Amino acid sequence: MFRQIASHLLHSAIRKQFAKRAATDPAATGDADQTSPPHVPPTCEFAVICAAEREILGLIDRMRNVRSTQAAGFQLSSGVLAGKSIVVAVCPVDGDVTQATEAIITGHNPQLVMAMGFADALIPAAAINDLVVANRIVNTAHHGVTIDIAATTTKGCHTGTLLSVPDLPNSLNERTELAKSHEALSAGRIALPVAVACGHRQVPMMAVYVITRRLNDQLPAEVDHLHKQGSWAGRAGALLGGITRRPSAATDLWKLQENIWQARGRLADFAEDMAKR
Repeated sequence: MFRQIASHLLHSAIRKQFAKRAATDPAATGDADQTSPPHVPPTCEFAVICAAEREILGLIDRMRNVRSTQAAGFQLSSGVLAGKSIVVAVCPVDGDVTQATEAIITGHNPQLVMAMGFADALIPAAAINDLVVANRIVNTAHHGVTIDIAATTTKGCHTGTLLSVPDLPNSLNERTELAKSHEALSAGRIALPVAVACGHRQVPMMAVYVITRRLNDQLPAEVDHLHKQGSWAGRAGALLGGITRRPSAATDLWKLQENIWQARGRLADFAEDMAKR
């Protein structure tokens, strides 16, 4: 199933460029008269950009000859996936994701860029581990870009609008309000700045996200507190304290970890099938 979806969408992404860019945000539109950069032979077939390492570890585990470096503002892993050269970049949301994406394009000249990661469902029909392939990406200010991607009706894969947010909405009320105001399928991180950079440089891109939380799901308080910790020591303390106060929290945390492993696998499966095209 993944191979058919990947083949269909890859051909669409490579064949077609952005059909429309945001007209209300100067940062998203760029200068229409700007001279295109000279052609440089590609040093990788495609690049994957995500907001957090935990989202993409499944993909990195499948790569061969992996080399990791720390660049200005992002972490980069290069290697081979299914016989194709690939770079995987982790660009934190508090950094300049657009600048990092342009640096990756300049340094590696990928034929295709994919923004990937975890997403929260904003429609009831989106289930855990479903994939969302964006044909439009918007932010909370309603600025955005349109990507000319062919729709798919395959079960477990949705095509539509992705809401690009700096942080995933933790509460049910937040997700419900976002769903009403933006008519998006899901909310994910960093997709729009990646798309903006690719639009400026005229590089085909896709945004592929996996649902890790349904519209009506609510994180246990212990898990929410754990996610808010900024250090490993803080997370360890939150974990120990949560289990001590409520032993059944250990089951919730284990289930959450299982979901993360499965979500990583879904993204890795998709990327690997894309590499085989």
